[in-house]
Amino acid sequence: FMMEGPIIKDKASYMGSYKKSFLKYVIKSAGLQAVPEYWNGQTKIVYYFNPREKLTFNLLLGDDEIQIDDENRPDLRGADHVDAKINQITYGLTYKSLFSSKGYYQFTLARNNSEWNNKVYNLIDGVKNIYFDRNNMEQDTYLKGQIVYKLNDAFTLNTGFNIKEGRYSLNEQFD
Repeated sequence: FMMEGPIIKDKASYMGSYKKSFLKYVIKSAGLQAVPEYWNGQTKIVYYFNPREKLTFNLLLGDDEIQIDDENRPDLRGADHVDAKINQITYGLTYKSLFSSKGYYQFTLARNNSEWNNKVYNLIDGVKNIYFDRNNMEQDTYLKGQIVYKLNDAFTLNTGFNIKEGRYSLNEQFD
C-alpha cells in the first residue's frame, strides 16, 4: 500500500507506504513450521518554506517475527520452540537550504532504535524451559551537518560534521 500527494499546494507534500509479508499463508499450506511474519512502513513529509529552503520529516518502521513450534532439529539440541521478534524505528528532521546556484547546506537531527527479543525453549510438562533468552537494544541519536559547493565542473567541496550518541543494552542468558 502506498500513497503520496500534496498537503498544501506548492508548500507541503507527503508520502506513506506499508508493506506486509504474506509468506505465512504459503508456508503454512506447505506444512512447514517456521513462518516469518514481517511488515515495514515509511512516512515522509516535506514542507517548502520557499523554493530554496525545505524541511523534511522521515519515519521508517519495521517489525520481524518468527515462531518455530515443535520442530525436531538436531542442531537446536532439544530446544524445539523459538520466539523471535525484531523491531526497528528510525525518524528524523532535515533542513536543507540552497545558498547559491552552486551550493547548499543541510542539517539533520535523527534517531534510530533497534530491539531484538528472542526466546529458545522446550516444553517440559507444558512449562517453558528457556534455553536462550535475548533482550538487546541499540539506540543512536545524531546531529549531522553538511555544506556542498561546486567550485567548477572538476571540483566540488564537501565538508560537514556528525555528532552521535549511542546507547546499547545487551541482555542475554544461556542455560
